[in-house]
Amino acid sequence: MGAQRTTVEDRGNLQVIVVNLNGNNLTIQDALRTVDSMIRRHGAENRDMPLVTGKGKSKAISNGKEKAETQVDEEPRLFVDPAKDDPDSADITSQNERPVGGQKRGRPRVSGIPDLDFNSATPTFREFAEEKKPRDLFDWYLLVASWMKSHKQVEEIGIAHVITANQYIGSEWSLPPDDVGRPFRDGRRREYGYFIKGSKNGMSKITKIGEDRVARMNTVGEAR
Repeated sequence: MGAQRTTVEDRGNLQVIVVNLNGNNLTIQDALRTVDSMIRRHGAENRDMPLVTGKGKSKAISNGKEKAETQVDEEPRLFVDPAKDDPDSADITSQNERPVGGQKRGRPRVSGIPDLDFNSATPTFREFAEEKKPRDLFDWYLLVASWMKSHKQVEEIGIAHVITANQYIGSEWSLPPDDVGRPFRDGRRREYGYFIKGSKNGMSKITKIGEDRVARMNTVGEAR
């Protein structure tokens, strides 16, 4: 059989002190209290001494409870494509972002704007969409931006505006299931140029090129 490994926890020390006291009962009681106080203080100091473990971490025992000193690891940082590291990428369904404490945390959910009324102008947004007959996501996003600029004097829109417009239109228009902000980002690419970044994070502005596409929607010479 191999030799049993001895650790710090297996070792101990015992000292026996014999004291002879002469005097009356009161004197002896006072002496015993003094000795008891010294023993308790010495024992507390020993309990608070750190014990070295085999993994390089220290543990301390205080008041009969074990306290483990563990190194706090920095939250893992994920490499993010700059094109994806954009406020517009916040979505309403993702639940698989950065793990924290063994649990997964999704991106902040974005909701609509309760006070945004798409019936408050002529034409209404629904009438505007029926006139233009949008065919793809770019069309819908550009329609929202164009209508908001013309009839609400709002030049910059974000995901919340698009979600509200989608809720207003209903089943005729489906948002991207995993990334509602992608059409904004794609529309800002050089090959399209439909949007530019707004003055605030997560906001986009329709460009003259985007407005021209809206103007040509559902026309005889329409080209995409």
